[in-house]
Amino acid sequence: MTHVLKIWPKYFNDIESGAKTFEVRKNDRMFDVGDYLILRSFDPDKQAYTGEILVVHVDYVLFPGSDCIPDAIHQDYVVLGIQVMALPPSSMAVIHGLIKD
Repeated sequence: MTHVLKIWPKYFNDIESGAKTFEVRKNDRMFDVGDYLILRSFDPDKQAYTGEILVVHVDYVLFPGSDCIPDAIHQDYVVLGIQVMALPPSSMAVIHGLIKD
């Protein structure tokens, strides 16, 4: 499944640079391994998208109650292990064309 999500520029840049390889999200979309996330950089101060987009693959999902410290993850959230997908410019152009503000 593919999910389109807002992300603040700081975290977008950290993912793009490879410094951040996870995302913590409310699990209101039933995320799963194999999903794709289309991350759209959103400036909360301007209340507007910046125009930057990343596509990432979900490689791992840590659910609450998993084999981790009890109550380490709120029951409504998941930690997603992600990997940035290197897509050709033509594919990114198609993705930009499909996204509606």
